Amino acid sequence: MQQIKNLLLYLKAYSPKIMSINPQKKMLSSVALIEKETDFQSSVIYVGMMSQILYQLRFLEDITFFLICDSDIELQVNEKSNSIVLFPKETDLLKLTSACKTFIDNQRQVYESTYLLMDAFLSQSSLQEMIDLTAKQIKNSVMIIDNSYRVLYSAGNDLCDDLQWQENIRRGYCSYEYVSQFNRLSEIRMISEAGNPVLAGCTSSPLRRCIIQLHSEKKELGYLLSLEANNHFDEPVLQFLKTAGELLSKMLYYSALKDQRGMMSNAESVIIDLLEGRFANYDSFIECMRYSKLPLQSKYYCVYIDIENYNVISIQMEVLKEAMKRLFPHSISVLYQKNVILVVNYEENIRMMIEKIATNQSVFNEMGLCLTISDQFENLLEIPFYFKQAKHARDLIKQLMPEKIIGAYDDIRSADMLLAQPNQKNYQQYIDLDSLAIYQYDQVHGTNYLDTLYYYVLFSRSNQKTAEKLHIHKNTVAYRISKIKEMFQLDLNDALTRMSIYNSYRLIQLYASGIISEA
Repeated sequence: MQQIKNLLLYLKAYSPKIMSINPQKKMLSSVALIEKETDFQSSVIYVGMMSQILYQLRFLEDITFFLICDSDIELQVNEKSNSIVLFPKETDLLKLTSACKTFIDNQRQVYESTYLLMDAFLSQSSLQEMIDLTAKQIKNSVMIIDNSYRVLYSAGNDLCDDLQWQENIRRGYCSYEYVSQFNRLSEIRMISEAGNPVLAGCTSSPLRRCIIQLHSEKKELGYLLSLEANNHFDEPVLQFLKTAGELLSKMLYYSALKDQRGMMSNAESVIIDLLEGRFANYDSFIECMRYSKLPLQSKYYCVYIDIENYNVISIQMEVLKEAMKRLFPHSISVLYQKNVILVVNYEENIRMMIEKIATNQSVFNEMGLCLTISDQFENLLEIPFYFKQAKHARDLIKQLMPEKIIGAYDDIRSADMLLAQPNQKNYQQYIDLDSLAIYQYDQVHGTNYLDTLYYYVLFSRSNQKTAEKLHIHKNTVAYRISKIKEMFQLDLNDALTRMSIYNSYRLIQLYASGIISEA
């Protein structure tokens, strides 16, 4: 029954009208025209004119008819489980027959290919054998990448000469530039968990990609990719790839992937395995650390690099990875959750860390990158916590200080502390009245007194540093501070007053950005 429904969907341009469908209908395997001496078979779709069958229909059982209405006589549907679909009288008989044959032929091709795939799956073939079979059946290159964009398996690599595709396979991972472009595809943003294939173009290659998200038990596992280099992505190929995606998802999820491929011991893989929580015990972690040559106990920072708006110069060159290596020779960068994570072995304090990164601020600004830095930590086992800290800092900075491209958790620590309180309805009581009055004055008069006051306090009452931050003259800062003191009677020599201004400004930011709302 489902087969007929799919066929009618395929034939929707012919305006089919269902008269009756046998719910117990078995598989239909061929298409034939109705002729005078036709010997009707239940596995065949018979296409013809309604007048050809009008008087025989009552004697037939479990037959499928696609009939063009060429008679005004009302068709009498009997109770012998025939499936009858009518088409308008202007329908071209030969075109309708050809469309039906194309559908059945495509479906047969899918069934035959899928049978081979299912047989390999049930025979407990390896993932590499399954990928090899997939590439062979669709006559195109295929690969599986995980959530960190590492190439786990590939096959049919001789079927294409696409430079970008071959480079990813050679490296064993997708470059940051490739991933930035990949995640910016509108098709990726709309991809569903249903495992349906999506087709996408690429700015650096004329060849289309077929992309299927791999997932099982509500866990995202990565992607199955194929390149339209040798064979077109027609309907049978797409249906086959969908089935392949479903089977490969199950194999990836249920098989002991770490046992099949071995726990990776290079530095990048150790970082990803730490982030994913893949180490079963401390001993396996220590063993991998020994081969990776990473110091277990040292001074580290985790830098979260947002590549959502990365202005890629060349997708073939690893510009970002090389830039980070020049800036921090003792660092490791990996792709994780669609962005770049940089683990830096650096002894200096957070301010020195920020200043070092800021030496390349103009470069990062030109590249469209935003970076946030975690607190310093000493044990690599703590990477998951400090990754979340740096990512959380980026999320808050994006809302509170959208113009800031280099930030640190230290920038939002007080705001994060306030947001962590269980009762968010009484925040306004912590804003001092003078700061609130200045904020309201700014809203009415279009002034910028509160920002000026905040940075003046932040920079230890330095007119010069405040002016540089706000891109104004230091005399303008002096004038504004003088007006603020005069209008609101503030004593900025008092340390408690300065602390109150600092905390109130952070709370007002949270309200203004909509992160918290009034009671």
